[in-house]
Amino acid sequence: MVCDTARNYAQAMDLLATHPYDAAYLDHDLASFAATGDEKTGYDVLMQIVQMKMDGRPVPREFYLLTANPVGAVPM
Repeated sequence: MVCDTARNYAQAMDLLATHPYDAAYLDHDLASFAATGDEKTGYDVLMQIVQMKMDGRPVPREFYLLTANPVGAVPM
């Protein structure tokens, strides 16, 4: 079983692209900002996972929300 921690959007994308995971534990608030200043959140990670699934790439089978942000958790 592989267990890794990503602290921002870029790290999450790198790990998801290179490792198969059975489960993903997602937080909404990543404090991750793109070069343009746009904030990337756990919602963005989740949307990329959806796109990966639609592209036929492997994705985690289980998801758990660990966010303390109730407003951010709703769309996730």
